[in-house]
Amino acid sequence: MQYSKRLKPSRPFVSLRKFPFPYCAGVAICSDIDDCNRQTFIDIHRLLNLALKLPVADSFFGRKRWPWQMAYYENDCRTISADAPFLDQAIQDGLIDSLHTWGDFQDARPDSESLRKLASGITNRLIRNGSQIKIWIHHGTLPNYQNIANRLHDGCRGDDPGSPFYTAEFMQKLGIKFCWLGELIDWPLSTHRGNFNPIIFRRLAVNTFKNVVKCFIGRRQRIRSSKMLTDLCYPQQLRNNQTILAFSRFFYHPDGQQQVASRLTYRHCLKPQVLERLMVEQGYLILYTHLAFPRLWNGEMFADIKSLRKLEKKGYLNLQSSQKQTSANLFPHPDMEVLKNLAQHYHLGKIWVTPTVNLLTYWMSWHYLKWHVEENKHRQVIIIDKLDDPTTGPRQPDENELAGLCFYSSIPEKTVIRLGNKDLKVSINPHDNTGRYSLSLALPPLPKLDLLKNE
Repeated sequence: MQYSKRLKPSRPFVSLRKFPFPYCAGVAICSDIDDCNRQTFIDIHRLLNLALKLPVADSFFGRKRWPWQMAYYENDCRTISADAPFLDQAIQDGLIDSLHTWGDFQDARPDSESLRKLASGITNRLIRNGSQIKIWIHHGTLPNYQNIANRLHDGCRGDDPGSPFYTAEFMQKLGIKFCWLGELIDWPLSTHRGNFNPIIFRRLAVNTFKNVVKCFIGRRQRIRSSKMLTDLCYPQQLRNNQTILAFSRFFYHPDGQQQVASRLTYRHCLKPQVLERLMVEQGYLILYTHLAFPRLWNGEMFADIKSLRKLEKKGYLNLQSSQKQTSANLFPHPDMEVLKNLAQHYHLGKIWVTPTVNLLTYWMSWHYLKWHVEENKHRQVIIIDKLDDPTTGPRQPDENELAGLCFYSSIPEKTVIRLGNKDLKVSINPHDNTGRYSLSLALPPLPKLDLLKNE
């Protein structure tokens, strides 16, 4: 069928809704897997995913540093861990969506040859399984040379082709598209464009002053761009000329960002005022946390991880056999209450809680999608032209990359969304708080939970 008229997407009766219907904001709980064993992982996600019904995915290490730590490989970088089959299934099920670097090398820098074999082994195993990992999460400080060089840690060598620690080509094979390189912010990131926000204006002004000072004292590499303060993601070129989308995570503590992000900091990061502001600003919040912190021993919480490790080294503790954590003692009451509040907002259709990879993919598609509308007397067709993906260049998006996208339309029952030669399956939505009707593509699938039920 031929269409007689071509319209720009700026016409008022067709526009892209900022979040999937009916939500007005988005949250992902993005956890570093430090100091986590398999049982802790199961206990945490039984509480979050099963009890609270919050779709939360996690990260994994390639190589363990401690005997009880959950990772693909043992400390020697060669021996497959007993946890590997569990991790394989968790990745397939969507319970894990992020790689917390190739391994935990906080004590001593990795052997470069072993590091490359480790990266190659992990990549080949995941590819054989048909798994793709799209998120890389920076871990620790030096001597973790496997990290990607960034504003805060320019001594890392993972993306330097001239370094023996270079492993970025394996990241590319694995499908890494998004990287967290250490950037933390203490406010929700808004999707608004063109609106004057005095708070953001002041922050940008202060940041400009700091950047001038950094240039003056010879710390130009520490300059923080305005995009790092205002956008959830920003294109970052690595030293091997590969482009990734770096993203910022949210963390707030009244004593500052030097506090350990743990299960004891949710009371600050997810307090009602934060969520209310998030919804007002129609913003994104990717929460920085360590779900395995603090560890439990004999019913007591150890928020001081260093002290806990010293006790273990002296033989006083065996973390592998520490008592099973239950929903009654995983989160103190204040932190549990804010999680319940978040779950309520999610189940009422106010805040979209989803795994990190889903939120980042949605943000990318929302920001870089090119489309137009063609219409005749009978219907209008939203035609997806391309995705201006900064990491690959312009291309036709995969159908799953469009999951959750929602278009306002004055005649949603006569509107279709077309990708290539295919009309996509849509749902017609009632009017939202703006009074407008919309049609939407299905949300990404939720993580499968059988692994949590059967272990």
